Amino acid sequence: MAENESLDLGNPGAQRWKQVHDAVRKGQPVENVANKVERTLPAALRKAFKEFAEKGVSFKEFLANRDDPGALLRLVRKCQGHEYAHLFVETTAAEPASDDRRLVAAYLDGIIERVTDQIAQTVAGTRQWPSFPDIRHYLGQVKQQVQPDVQRIADKLADDPTSKPTARRSKKGERTDPTKEMMDMSLLGMTKK
Repeated sequence: MAENESLDLGNPGAQRWKQVHDAVRKGQPVENVANKVERTLPAALRKAFKEFAEKGVSFKEFLANRDDPGALLRLVRKCQGHEYAHLFVETTAAEPASDDRRLVAAYLDGIIERVTDQIAQTVAGTRQWPSFPDIRHYLGQVKQQVQPDVQRIADKLADDPTSKPTARRSKKGERTDPTKEMMDMSLLGMTKK
């Protein structure tokens, strides 16, 4: 049986976030890590929402019941305690006065925050990231860079909670050149300063 999509990077259900973790561990440029987050977040949401649907629950139901803690807890139980469902309930408790757009954006920020906190804990103190403030600053830049895409997904889900989150389409001139990306990296895989 396949593992549920997970927010715990030590769980096999969080494997799609491994590429983000590896890019951070290697000290890849902020833009590269942000692009990986922008591709991973919608894929993780699609998988989590599919798992909700397999249990007979939709994200639309979560959003529609946002002001009813009892109904939300019943939905979480129906989803068998899915981590993404729990995080949505936590977000609604923390954002009671937010409109749907802000609530969904806070939920997506919560997903990214949960993942980046775990990444920071595993890479802080390494040769690439000797101090916790260094990695937190770097991950803060990543989160800032993905914010427009997070808002795009939040707006779309708030407008149509049945929609499937998608990655941003890249513009033709926006393609990355692997050679150019590696120019700022030493042979040891560390970013040159």
